[in-house]
Amino acid sequence: MQEKIFNNTYGTGSVLATYFTDDIRIGSVVANDALFGVAGASSNFEAGIFGIGARPKGYPPTVIDTLASQGKIGSFAYSMDIKSVNETGTLLLGLHSRLCY
Repeated sequence: MQEKIFNNTYGTGSVLATYFTDDIRIGSVVANDALFGVAGASSNFEAGIFGIGARPKGYPPTVIDTLASQGKIGSFAYSMDIKSVNETGTLLLGLHSRLCY
């Protein structure tokens, strides 16, 4: 993929980043040739962004899209239990869990 720079706004924050492709490992699952962005500059952010939500029409595939299309997870679903800053959360790929919400 050609290197592509993008700018996006999230609430009051913004990011200037570049798209890249590479293999991404999350636990024991690997998304091969997955598309992701690396921020070169940002404002009003105290933590990073991991874009795994629903993909709007016309946008590139998310890591979840890539994992599902490669058959690495059972569906285009995920569940997150973020917890507080001092606790360990959970990220379930390919399924939903009511324990996460």
